[in-house]
Amino acid sequence: MANGQSVTETSEMIESPESERSKVESWRLHVLIDWRDPAVWRVLKLMLPVTLGLGLINFNAVVDSIFASRLIDPALAPTAIDKAFRLYMLPQGIFS
Repeated sequence: MANGQSVTETSEMIESPESERSKVESWRLHVLIDWRDPAVWRVLKLMLPVTLGLGLINFNAVVDSIFASRLIDPALAPTAIDKAFRLYMLPQGIFS
């Protein structure tokens, strides 16, 4: 070994992963978001229209079902609206 050190002296200087784990109670992944970072705000600003759009599509389907069940045949209209909505969302389901 270098500088006259024995194998046991060298191995004592290197900490093993087991000794490191015993020092820490648990290994958990912590999410740390710096809210002052401009990149975080940019991502949130870009996500806002997408989130609103996806939420409004589902709200639109509910409103369509309510109107169709009151104005057209109540037994047939909700099924037709549901199948039309599924057909409308098919490309998104395929490509995303």
